[in-house]
Amino acid sequence: MMRLALGVIFLLIVATASAQPAPTTSAGGATTATTPPAPAPPDKDMTVEEAGRRANELVAQGRWAEAAPLAQWVVAEAEHMLGPSHPRFAVLVHDLGVIRLHMGELGAAEALFERAVAIVRRSNADDRSLIRLVAENMAIAATHSGDPAEAKRLGERALAIVEDNLEAGSGAMANALLALGSVFAPRSPHLAARLYRRALVIRRRIDGEQSLSAADAMQRLAHSLRLAGDLEAAEKLLIDVLAIVERERGLAHASYALATRDLADVYVALGEHERAEQRLSKLLANLQSTQDADHPAIAATLYHLGKLLWAERKTSEAREALQRSLAAHEAGNTATTPQAALVLSLIHI
Repeated sequence: MMRLALGVIFLLIVATASAQPAPTTSAGGATTATTPPAPAPPDKDMTVEEAGRRANELVAQGRWAEAAPLAQWVVAEAEHMLGPSHPRFAVLVHDLGVIRLHMGELGAAEALFERAVAIVRRSNADDRSLIRLVAENMAIAATHSGDPAEAKRLGERALAIVEDNLEAGSGAMANALLALGSVFAPRSPHLAARLYRRALVIRRRIDGEQSLSAADAMQRLAHSLRLAGDLEAAEKLLIDVLAIVERERGLAHASYALATRDLADVYVALGEHERAEQRLSKLLANLQSTQDADHPAIAATLYHLGKLLWAERKTSEAREALQRSLAAHEAGNTATTPQAALVLSLIHI
């Protein structure tokens, strides 16, 4: 999913725009007050605030093509009112790029992302979160390109944005590497693993070998290694993750449940179904003793256990687990999730 910089976009201008002309730099380097021509609104009776609010509504509904002209106008007004080097203008430019990316306009999106980075650098703003989002969305553009060479170029550019604009070895760098890894993992698990390894080194150095932040990076790395076929390495990492999370947060923590399910998937891939079933059954018992019956972790664990039992041809036990999973989804008002739909389809086979 493409990431917007803010939950509510295109309304920043209302709070930050000044009635004074935006400063610009003259050829001699002095700052002068000049006002570029104001662009025409899509609707002559619409204010900037109204356009921003309407763009938000359309984005929330996934109506990207309708949101685009409104967003374009708000961005133009932001440049007019805030100036081309304002940090918040960079946010709006990035978010317009996200809209173009959703519309499949990869070239336009890339240009806007590059423009946002240039604004951040020009303003000397320490906007690490925006840099991460720009890089992440550039990586998403890479995964949407049908041209392998172009996808490679965009992916390399996403990583370069991180490396050129974030402090090497910093927590911000680690977070950005993890974000890029999450984008690339489904299609390029080997690339994702390399990014996760770099992030893990940073998190271990900053927070400690046995920290929860390191465990998070280890779990992501294990997932990519499993997808890449390095099952033994994935198993070792997940066992270490479980030990860290159990010590720091306990058996009922969400990270423990997720790592256990990942480890069960590794055992299934290794053909060790009995070990996978033992892990899931133990996890389920722990969750049922500490959580409400409709807890999402219980529904997810029952789903994984049901799938495993189905693969083992334990049909009645599988059906029971899947029906309990569906009941948990329904009780927790998550019966419309993709996982619940899969549960329902399996039950009716």
